[in-house]
Amino acid sequence: MAQPDHTAPISASDVPLEIRLSQANRALMAPVAHWREGERELKAARGHAPNDSTLAMLWAFNRMVQSIDWPPDAALSAPGAVEALQDEIESLVFGHLQATEDNPLLKLAAAKMLFFINRGHHEFAEQLAEEAFAESTAFAAAYATRAQLYMCAGQLEEALRLYDLGLELAEFGTEFYAYLLILKCTALMAGGRRAEVQATTLELFQAWPHAQAIALFFISPLQSMTPEQETMLATLTPERHGDDPAPALYLSASFSICRA
Repeated sequence: MAQPDHTAPISASDVPLEIRLSQANRALMAPVAHWREGERELKAARGHAPNDSTLAMLWAFNRMVQSIDWPPDAALSAPGAVEALQDEIESLVFGHLQATEDNPLLKLAAAKMLFFINRGHHEFAEQLAEEAFAESTAFAAAYATRAQLYMCAGQLEEALRLYDLGLELAEFGTEFYAYLLILKCTALMAGGRRAEVQATTLELFQAWPHAQAIALFFISPLQSMTPEQETMLATLTPERHGDDPAPALYLSASFSICRA
């Protein structure tokens, strides 16, 4: 369900690989466990087709999203756990990079994951995203990925411009539409544009009510929180994360960049 149809033309409104994977998982299982169940499904599929590059990229994305899902995976607080996760993603992406040459959605996915692991591949990730943007008709997916790279490089105005272009192509009420709005809110927050954050957050909650449980950091200090949001906030304590804040910081930053 998540794999792009290589025989069909890519439309301007086609969504990124991470959204395809999320939609497939949601269709098959309860949201509470969908990433873990998706892991089992992907592992079985890769057992039948170990050299399939699309499955490898989907597996890497599944691993990445598990690392930023809520609640945080306690296993990531173990020594070396984050590094091992980065090793696996890096190896998968570079091991299947050749297959992205004729598949812009895979190339965009590779760019995002190389940027995510933060191992000095930023320039190469930007090059891949630019190539996919130039070669593809999947404009919405390209806008989303390219905007995230601009955002993380501090080029907020260009990021916001591309998010708005992506929103023009996305359908209101879809997961991809909400995904773009969450990313747009993140860029606006980084620019200190709180009034615009509130307006965009209102649109987000109308388009995707589920976002009220996860858009925790966009809430105004004057706005009341839901019980679920209060519970989430209460878990972010020094006791939970111990003396080493690195795993918590890693999860928080990754959550802001990648979670939808």
